[in-house]
Amino acid sequence: VFPDATLKVFLTGTLEVRALRRYKQLMEKGFNATLAAVEQEVSARDQKDRSRTASPLEPAKDAVIIDTTEFESNKITLEAIKKAPIETIGVLFWWVNNQGRYLINKPVIERISSREALEVTMLRISTLDEDYYYGGPTRFFGMFYSRLPGVPLDRAKLNFDQSLLDNPNFFGTKVLRARYYHTKLGNRELFEEDLKTIIDSDPSLLPDAMPENLFEQEKAKELLNNVTILFE
Repeated sequence: VFPDATLKVFLTGTLEVRALRRYKQLMEKGFNATLAAVEQEVSARDQKDRSRTASPLEPAKDAVIIDTTEFESNKITLEAIKKAPIETIGVLFWWVNNQGRYLINKPVIERISSREALEVTMLRISTLDEDYYYGGPTRFFGMFYSRLPGVPLDRAKLNFDQSLLDNPNFFGTKVLRARYYHTKLGNRELFEEDLKTIIDSDPSLLPDAMPENLFEQEKAKELLNNVTILFE
């Protein structure tokens, strides 16, 4: 369908399982059918799709093939993400990063229900490039775990510490640590220390990220101006 797509996924599964899924769909919609008839229909459709002259049903040479026989439907996307190639890393990173920031102040149940998808995606990114975007994976986990119920805050701290160890001159990490980790701890002193350090630092210490560092300095100033509200 999209021959130039960065990630191509071909889903397959046993005839019996796919027929059973289709049968359940029909039952939920109120249609009358038998499992045997549905299985015969699916088998005939498979044969027709595979043997047609124009665009026969077959995986592209560079497609990721996923056998869905043992998976529930809501797990299939996660399996595709686990096999995503390096070319998808930018799309995956900015999706999960923005989704995490969106969820950070949403109701607890919404954050918990999204946890698996965010973790699987960021772990895949870390596998492809553990230091992507100046320690992005560990920085993300530091932020996310700071606001995820049931996760010890030590996990957030360890991730923030690792991100700073690998990329001490990327200002966004300390800004996020102040905003989410230190406020969660209720430690105003450390909050102010991180932000003042960022404001007083030279943004050109990391030349490739200088625009981002300048932006983070402005965010640090804004957070300091709101310190009283954040620590009420």
